[in-house]
Amino acid sequence: MGKWFKKHGKTFRIITIFIWIFIISYHIGVYIGTPPRCSETYTYKLGKVDTIWGFYLDKEDLKTIINNAESNWENALGENIFEYNPDSPNSIDFVINIDSDTPRRQLAITNHASYNNHGGKNNYSITVYNISLTYIFTTISDYPEFTTEELLNYYLEYILTHEFGHVIGLDHVDNEDSLMNVSNFTEPRRIFELNEFDVNLLKQFCD
Repeated sequence: MGKWFKKHGKTFRIITIFIWIFIISYHIGVYIGTPPRCSETYTYKLGKVDTIWGFYLDKEDLKTIINNAESNWENALGENIFEYNPDSPNSIDFVINIDSDTPRRQLAITNHASYNNHGGKNNYSITVYNISLTYIFTTISDYPEFTTEELLNYYLEYILTHEFGHVIGLDHVDNEDSLMNVSNFTEPRRIFELNEFDVNLLKQFCD
């Protein structure tokens, strides 16, 4: 073995050096080549709006509410995450739920074709069902200090912010005060804001 190493040691060391260079270069390339979480911009467009929604909110109203919902996450992170694009393949639809396979109490859902490298959604769609309107209208008498328009704006922004959280890659959580809790609905406020838990949830995910 000593004779072999003495004879071929230089070649062995050179090969070893090249192997280490390859390994280090590969990992650096993977690290550099993979964009950090939440660095990708998710485009969307306003898609289908069934007639019942038009009785209460026109398309410009809905666009404003959607923009407010996306801004909640963007302001928390200080980064642009979402972008409206009328040619986007990703749509946000407001529909009447007549599908017997959809749970009757499901307010909205985010569907997607695939995940990106960080758990975010590719080729996604958000569907808001008319049960959302039913829920909102049943709360009107509980909050007489709010107009119907204010409650519509608040709760739809709440629902859409939750669904945009799924687009980013956030899952449901057990914290009862979190926007990402599957059954949590806070009392309405004049201005919607993410609480500290949800801001930290986003930052930890995107870190």
